[in-house]
Amino acid sequence: MNLKKNLIFLLLAVIVSLSACNKQSDAVTRGEDSKTENINSGIVFPETYSISDDNVTFNLSPEIPENMDVNNLHEVSVRGILNNDASAALEYWGKDKDVVETHELPADQFTPEEYYYSFDDGSRLGAGGSSLAYASPHDQYYTRVFRQISDDAAILEDGSSDFSFASSSDCLRELADTLKMVGYDITFASSVFSLTAEQAKDWEEHLTMDAMDGDRQEDAYKNAWTEEDNAYLISAYQTYNGLPVFNEMLALNQAMAVDSPDNAPIQAICTARGLEFLTVMAQYEFIETDKVVSLLPFDTITKTISTKFNNILSESPYEVYKAKLFLMVRLVTAEDYEAFPVWYFEAREEGSDTKLVIIVDAATGKEINIGQ
Repeated sequence: MNLKKNLIFLLLAVIVSLSACNKQSDAVTRGEDSKTENINSGIVFPETYSISDDNVTFNLSPEIPENMDVNNLHEVSVRGILNNDASAALEYWGKDKDVVETHELPADQFTPEEYYYSFDDGSRLGAGGSSLAYASPHDQYYTRVFRQISDDAAILEDGSSDFSFASSSDCLRELADTLKMVGYDITFASSVFSLTAEQAKDWEEHLTMDAMDGDRQEDAYKNAWTEEDNAYLISAYQTYNGLPVFNEMLALNQAMAVDSPDNAPIQAICTARGLEFLTVMAQYEFIETDKVVSLLPFDTITKTISTKFNNILSESPYEVYKAKLFLMVRLVTAEDYEAFPVWYFEAREEGSDTKLVIIVDAATGKEINIGQ
């Protein structure tokens, strides 16, 4: 999960710098008034999609939220990015603790004051502004165990394998209640992985072998794992009307754009001790409009992908193996956002394990460049 120990002090600074960015986008008409004839009437996306187009092979099942009516998908506007309640966060995570260190980041024209606290038990909190991060004194051990979760998730049990201290559903409810308590009144789609203490111990022994070059830091290893250390790893994306939100952070570069637990805007670790770790980045307040988005047929969308790869001079074969419908949010000006449906694709060049992310506007068929 790449849970860096100093993430608590870096997370909000990244968000602040993003909110000061000024990104311009071309004006695009994506919808029409819903009082007119249904402009999407008859649009049906395939359950599976397997075709070849010169050097490009598609072998995928488009991921669309269950029960979503793609023929009645309304445009949404973004009222703004949600800021959390630093006072509520401090009251919740600072209960029965003494603050030993405090840092304050002054407000500016875009964000309110942000605070960073260190507590006497070793836990840390960053709150205020649009992002939040909390880490318990135990998170450093999970940091090492979960650092490759995106690549090795297959070895972990599914979250439906519940622990005695709580079910995965219980932890998801705790997460939802906690988010709402600090100001994030949102819905989200989540993935849950369960990690037993035995698995964690095995992982740590494996990592220990990797570190046998003389620089092992003994205090970074827990060694004695017990049933109390059984943990659920939760990764989640905000949703609106069922669509997962592809936020501005994810579009920074190819690595961050990959749809994986490692990049999820909401990440949490839940144990018998409660939430051991929580990060929240870039959540939004949306307003639905009367306009219905005119979605393009899937064949039209995939033609954008085929054209892109077939125009590459290397002529290497490419496989496109994943497609997922998202609601993308990005800055139009320093203060204004736009939201629109996009198709997220993953592909790879023959002979390479590198994931290539391509984002295509679901209404215009134009590629959205990552990192711009």
